[in-house]
Amino acid sequence: MKQGEQFYPNRYPKGKGNFKLHSFEEEIELIQGLNKATGKNIGIYPEIKDPAFHQKEGRKITEIVLEILADYGYKTKKDNCILQCFDTTELERIRVSLKSDLFLVQLIEFEDETKQLAHFATYADGIGPWYKQILDKKVGEKWQFTTLVSDAHKLGLKVHPYTFRADSLDEFTTFDQMMETLLIEANIDGAFTDFPDLVVNFLKEK
Repeated sequence: MKQGEQFYPNRYPKGKGNFKLHSFEEEIELIQGLNKATGKNIGIYPEIKDPAFHQKEGRKITEIVLEILADYGYKTKKDNCILQCFDTTELERIRVSLKSDLFLVQLIEFEDETKQLAHFATYADGIGPWYKQILDKKVGEKWQFTTLVSDAHKLGLKVHPYTFRADSLDEFTTFDQMMETLLIEANIDGAFTDFPDLVVNFLKEK
């Protein structure tokens, strides 16, 4: 490792290889091709980033994404695709105005958004909070949790927190400890992570 170079375990080394940015269609074709070759049925979890910016630039990013998804067979909640967005107005528009029947997850970042679950439940199927919004305080060696997960479940919302990283554990000693606390003890429904293999391995051992 060169002087001044940051080291992140379990992450591909920065600057190694001549990789190019894939289009959305190419990414979907890669997943679907691998599914066909392996006999698996791995889904996709795309996010519409900053739709207001794209609309300002004259690009109907949401309509484009929905059209591409539909072209590749992702139209309903049964089609193994979860679509997420931080923009509450846009995600609601996807359900109400654009009449999408995809599984929609409302990403949330700010504390006041955790108080809007009843509204989110009118158009979304789940929420994607920052995982720290689930943690309350530690008593001895055990974490106590906020009511966010139970409140969401009462409204029929799934909870998929972000982002679980093995190279940025903060409150936790190991990645498995993080998984045990949030996936098992906090009773969340899924994990948004840069390390899906570690999450899968953890769940296989449960």
